[in-house]
Amino acid sequence: MKYLLTFLSTRTGVPIKAFTLVEILVVLGLFSSISTLVLGTLFNAQAINSRLQETQAIFDNINLSTQTITRDIRFGSDFYGTTTLPVVSVPLPTIRRSCPQSLGGCNVLIFKPADAVDDRDRVVYYVNNGVLFKEEYPFGSSATISQMTAGDVLIESLIFYVDGAQTSDGSNDENAAFDYIQPRVTLLVSGRTNPGSTTKSPVRFNIQTTISSRGIDNK
Repeated sequence: MKYLLTFLSTRTGVPIKAFTLVEILVVLGLFSSISTLVLGTLFNAQAINSRLQETQAIFDNINLSTQTITRDIRFGSDFYGTTTLPVVSVPLPTIRRSCPQSLGGCNVLIFKPADAVDDRDRVVYYVNNGVLFKEEYPFGSSATISQMTAGDVLIESLIFYVDGAQTSDGSNDENAAFDYIQPRVTLLVSGRTNPGSTTKSPVRFNIQTTISSRGIDNK
């Protein structure tokens, strides 16, 4: 190699220099370090993107559940707030009962759905063991239980603040109370994601929305 460079330098009149072995090793070392850093950054970006997609899918499930509750409440009537979970063998109350914020609210909401065939048909929303449930009770028929949230969601708190549920003459209220305002329900949901991998940390969420009944409460 040395004689070849000397020959080319002599023929062209231009000095020709070559890299030494040490210089080549230094360049290869720098190239390897940069490649390692770039690949590490790429893998981290892929992991973050995967987690964001998983979290977004979980939040989509939560949003869909809360939108379903919101729609049912908006077109429902005859609201009854309580802290007692429904029992299939026990008839649901068909009277009304408010549970305002001043009394601590309630975690079980019972009301007549918009598509009720009988005035005694009822829908129930509640949380049990971190899962949001919807139960439908058509009068005289078997109850239908639907799980509203997936296993990767853990609902830690579900609170309903119900105002204005009473009738205008107190005839259909549990405490013979009455009011002249439209029913209004404030829904508060809090919890966290429940990722399948133990290496992924959960993401907390808090949702609050207020729904006013569309139907004129003229009873």
